[in-house]
Amino acid sequence: MLGFESPKELMSVRTNIAREHYVDQQSREAFKKSVEQDGFVLDFEFEAYRKDRSKIWLSENVRAVRDPEGTVVYYEGTTQDITGRKGAEEALRESEERYRDLVENSLDLICTHDLNGLILSANHAAMELMGYDSESYAGGKNFRQILAPKCASSLMIT
Repeated sequence: MLGFESPKELMSVRTNIAREHYVDQQSREAFKKSVEQDGFVLDFEFEAYRKDRSKIWLSENVRAVRDPEGTVVYYEGTTQDITGRKGAEEALRESEERYRDLVENSLDLICTHDLNGLILSANHAAMELMGYDSESYAGGKNFRQILAPKCASSLMIT
């Protein structure tokens, strides 16, 4: 996963984990603090460096192994590569931002409503043209209330 030939190579090459493994050194401190407080971490997500210095997202489930005096001797657990999921999450976030920007800046009236016709959301153009503010429009009006009577009567909205 990290590009090393063996665990031995990894341990011999990486002598400063915070600087050489974690992209954000603060993540290492957060990891250590959580393990120290709780004795374990679940689904701890962070960005790490591979051997070639490319970046990879990891999720770890780790517990602290302690000696009889209670001192942490080492960590034990599993690590999963979540780079694909993080990329998909970022692509979705960017897509949602583009969609939101398109809807909000459109000069067309754009609304969403439930199956009963209750308006759930509306863009700025719709609210401005209809003369409503967002509080009284979204969640407060039925789609039939803003349509011309002959159009509203042809809809199957109750």
